[in-house]
Formats: sequence, C-alpha cells, structure tokens
Amino acid sequence: MWNNSDYTQVSSNLKEKIVNNRILALEKLKIKEKFSEVEWENRGLNPSEKSLCVKLEKAFNNLLTNLISASNTKKSDKEIENIFEHYFNKIKTDELDTEEREFVVDYFDEIAKILNIGSINENLNFWTYGIEDYDHKKAVKKLS
Repeated sequence: MWNNSDYTQVSSNLKEKIVNNRILALEKLKIKEKFSEVEWENRGLNPSEKSLCVKLEKAFNNLLTNLISASNTKKSDKEIENIFEHYFNKIKTDELDTEEREFVVDYFDEIAKILNIGSINENLNFWTYGIEDYDHKKAVKKLS
C-alpha cells in the first residue's frame, strides 16, 4: 500500500524530470544556430542581413540563458512565463519584415511549447500580423 509520502515522492520525482527535460530542450535550442543561412534556406527564404541575424541570435540566446537559469533555480511557472513575455515584448516588430517576424514567432512558439505556455498563441498571432486570432467560442461569449 502507498502512503502520502510515497505519492509526494513520486510527484516530486516527476516534477524534477519535467524540469530536467525542459532544461535539456532549452539548452538544445540555445546551441542551435537559429538564424544561420541554412535555417533561412530551410524555410525557402533568402537570409536577412547578417547584423539582424546576429542581433536575433543574441536576443534568443539571452532569453534561453535566463529561462535555463530560472528553471535551474526552480522559479515558479509564472516567473518563467514573465521572463518569456519580457523578451517577447522586447523584439521590435517594425524592424522586421513579415518573413522575419514569422521566423521569430516560430522560435517563440517552440519555446512556449517547451515551457507549456499555452496562452501565448493569441499574442504571437497579433504580434506577427497585427490581428487577433479568431476564437469562435470567445466571440459568441462576448455577444451574449
């Protein structure tokens, strides 16, 4: 028979594995050359200016470093989400063309999935295209 301390231990071990997997996924993304010529070509696009690619790479690596650090120090999910949103809001949309914004958003989306931040999709769509994602349920609720 299991007692409460057994369940607590299993829950703690599971949480630790989730955090470790999150950290590994963030570290793997950090070492990837996210805005290299190859990555642009994989998207069927000509690479953007080198200076912009370096700036974006640096910004994402800083974000990932902070997220890894926050995960290592067992920050709350809300604190981690705040770090993510801080960096997301720092990227200037007016400095990027549509393809660049889509590329950037794909990385933010990948990071959000690693962190299990489901609420970010609306923000990503608005940030990329300047329009809100249509949510039928939300629209119906608003009308009632």
